[in-house]
Amino acid sequence: MDSEVLSAFRETARQFARREVKPMVGTEGRDGRLDQLDRVLAGAGEAGLLASGASETPDHEHCVWGIASRRSPRASLAVLEEVARECAGVATCLHAAGLGLFEARAGAVPGPTAVALLSDDWLLDWASIDSPPEGAVRLLASGDGDSLRLDGEASFVLCAPPCQSVVVYAALGSNWHRVALPLDTPGIRSRPVGERCGLAALEVLHVTFDEVRVLGDRLLHPRSPRPFLRRLMLGLSAVALGNARAALDGARSYAATRYQGGALIERQPAVQLLLGESATRLAAAAAFLGRAAKDEGDDAEACWRAFAAKHRVVGDCCDAVTDCLQVLGGYGYMEDYRLEKRLRDALTLKSLAVRPDVLRRLCAERVGGEP
Repeated sequence: MDSEVLSAFRETARQFARREVKPMVGTEGRDGRLDQLDRVLAGAGEAGLLASGASETPDHEHCVWGIASRRSPRASLAVLEEVARECAGVATCLHAAGLGLFEARAGAVPGPTAVALLSDDWLLDWASIDSPPEGAVRLLASGDGDSLRLDGEASFVLCAPPCQSVVVYAALGSNWHRVALPLDTPGIRSRPVGERCGLAALEVLHVTFDEVRVLGDRLLHPRSPRPFLRRLMLGLSAVALGNARAALDGARSYAATRYQGGALIERQPAVQLLLGESATRLAAAAAFLGRAAKDEGDDAEACWRAFAAKHRVVGDCCDAVTDCLQVLGGYGYMEDYRLEKRLRDALTLKSLAVRPDVLRRLCAERVGGEP
């Protein structure tokens, strides 16, 4: 993808975020006017950024994780980063909806669509990426032999509200299979996992499948969850980067207008060190993510780099936001400057989907040999 096209994606996302997302977040209330989220997401759909399964917009070719991203994820990551500058929660909604369409494109299910893979019952490891573990959702032959049934639970199911469908990664024997189903299918129960410290705009579900009948036309082409996991990790990294860059912009702006002892605080060595360290962290994080985004396939090496990016980039971004908040002192914890929201979103991103200790273990296992 050439630089002109990438710049066009960034500019479209930037204009949408400033026009639609920024007013919703505002400077009042814990996370802004979340009652306007439906309108904002509708605007993202009209701008071609939000994935949709609607027949009149069959693929949204240039949306986040649309057809245009098949070869390179760079455009999708650029959109997520720009939207996250205004609200990481809204950006993660775009990310979740795009992942759902990426998985369900051939499934003819209503959107927005979520992807169910991970579970509280098992910890992600390299073996389970290629072969389902014991805790995975199961596909079993039903009594009449003409259909299958789905049983099990899935946690950490990210979606843009209101979620209407789900693509389930399920074990059939020793292989992964995928099933696309509307959420109102008999036997499926979903519930929000509850309020998080950040990313309030994003919905996270716990979904239970109790003897859900699956007909053949609901089975998608079987494959490893590696492509999904790779995009999940890269997208969350891009959201964290955009959120942290906005925090740095806010801290710099504050330091350039605040006086102490007759001089702007941006001239104080302690403040300069905080801002300089934050900028350095973000430069390293951007370079790390950029390297991971260059991979064109979804092989084991590319997947490992995506996990490493989530671990390193989100961690560095969280530390950068913490330093930025310290520039404001006590004011950093007030809603007026929105640095407290930046920190809450950064902390939530750090533990979202896959815990930091699991990511560290995955990266460590890769050092010892091929995953």
